[in-house]
Amino acid sequence: MLNQLKPLIQQQSKSKRGRKAKAKPIHVSRKLELDYTRALLAIVDDMHTEAVKALMPLIEQPSVGDSKRIVNDGLFSDFKSAFSQLSLSIRNKVSGIASALVEVIVGKQAAEIDKQLVDLIKKQTGLGLSGLVADDAVKEAMDVAKEANIALINSIPQQYLDRLEQAVTNAIQIGASSPLDEIDAAMDDILRITKNRAKLIASDQLGKITVAISRAKQAALGITHYTWVTMRDRSVRGNPKATYRSFYSHYKRDNKVFAWNNPPPDGHPSFPINCRCLAIPYVGHLTGGLTGEEMMAQQPPMSELM
Repeated sequence: MLNQLKPLIQQQSKSKRGRKAKAKPIHVSRKLELDYTRALLAIVDDMHTEAVKALMPLIEQPSVGDSKRIVNDGLFSDFKSAFSQLSLSIRNKVSGIASALVEVIVGKQAAEIDKQLVDLIKKQTGLGLSGLVADDAVKEAMDVAKEANIALINSIPQQYLDRLEQAVTNAIQIGASSPLDEIDAAMDDILRITKNRAKLIASDQLGKITVAISRAKQAALGITHYTWVTMRDRSVRGNPKATYRSFYSHYKRDNKVFAWNNPPPDGHPSFPINCRCLAIPYVGHLTGGLTGEEMMAQQPPMSELM
């Protein structure tokens, strides 16, 4: 689409005085990331509260002729029954929440990407292209993103319940001397692990959502390349000053041009887990600059940007 408008864009560029605004990468809405994180943490808190309410009274019950009810043969049966009901309740609740939550999150980030992309193209080419990308052009990318996020949200109770069942079962089977304290400590640890994973899902998935939808929108406009940008700090993968080492170097890719249809081995910016790198749509060729392929030809080969 943009290539067809190239003569008009170049004419606008010649008539426009002054330096163009610096192109900014398409990025995640921080407010949306915070909202997503809060929503997932609320899910974790709710299911943990329900688990404590359902299971702890069983363990806290006084013994019958034995001071260690944890070794009472009936406790294991009581626990399995209560846990089965708890598991079904939590899974159903989270499943009911997941679809609606993801619909909102993906929809809002798609709208945010639209605004950012239109603003970038306007500043770089002088053309306002709002509304030119039809919804069906990005439907597949949005659907895939929704399915992935729903699956991950549903995996939160799955992993939480698996860990919880294992912890309580172990305490019952070994006849722990202080079962209540041991299980209580285990549940706190499981809660912490689950919350950390919920935070990771929110930040990591919004990055992946942004890459997938942004790529689809750019493809519909005929934008085939992007410029890779890092945060340019010590935490960038491959930075010689980093305190840890990574197999792939994002440090070497900073300010280099890549094709959307030929990603590096570990994926486009933001795709590897915890990657904070971003992509700037490359439109320099529309205003008289080199094409994406020509820019890549002047760079080190992909094998040297790994």
